[in-house]
Amino acid sequence: MNENIMNSNKHQFIYGIEQEKRDFFLKDLEERYPIQMNCKNPMAIHMKEYILNEDITKNNEVDLRKLYIVARYHFDFCIIWNIIDTILKQKQLNILEDRMDRLFDFIRRMSLYEDLSINSLENLKFLLEESRDFYKEAYQKYLKGENFSLNSNKIEIPFIMSDWMIPRIKELLNNDSYFGIVIDKQENFSIGTTKAINNYLTNKKNRDIVLKIICKPDLWDTYYDEKDRFAEHIQDYTTVNMNDPILLYKKRYLIYK
Repeated sequence: MNENIMNSNKHQFIYGIEQEKRDFFLKDLEERYPIQMNCKNPMAIHMKEYILNEDITKNNEVDLRKLYIVARYHFDFCIIWNIIDTILKQKQLNILEDRMDRLFDFIRRMSLYEDLSINSLENLKFLLEESRDFYKEAYQKYLKGENFSLNSNKIEIPFIMSDWMIPRIKELLNNDSYFGIVIDKQENFSIGTTKAINNYLTNKKNRDIVLKIICKPDLWDTYYDEKDRFAEHIQDYTTVNMNDPILLYKKRYLIYK
């Protein structure tokens, strides 16, 4: 069944995985679809450290447009951070130095800081984490009505665009497939995070990232993205019901064949 999920280049909502089986399911995905070089195999990235819990409460002065922009920046940094973190955990990868130099040079140009010091993937992970946490703090302060500034001088990499960045990471790995971004919704998170995720569902251009969202059907708060575009079933995403008796039969057949 995991093959049907990861080998599909469509965004998917995955229903019916019992709580006690989720850890096994996620571990199996990561083991079957690791970061790989010089191939065309999809790669599973189990997202961590990406949730904005706080949501709109009593603060009626919140500018939703500004709030959702901050949430989008935060989530984009989370995706790239998780990919780099997963690459670093697979220490057997032998990435050519000139490929890393090209990636670092691209980031310098994208961030508008040509003297930005990046000399390793570990260093890049640290800078991404710094930016991710900056936008998380900005989101929290804004909801509390506190003064805050999106002063990009406070962070080395002020913004990142996954549409631009993911192809460069694929070049780094020489892998012409896609990243399966696995989101396991086991707790509530903000409407800002939900809309930031939905931005990927409604983006028809970026097929370097394919979302695999594990949740209960009634617990996805909205299917509208940051710009109020609606993610349409079939056209923008498909669903997989792991409790479907036909799918379960096929799964047992494949196991015992």
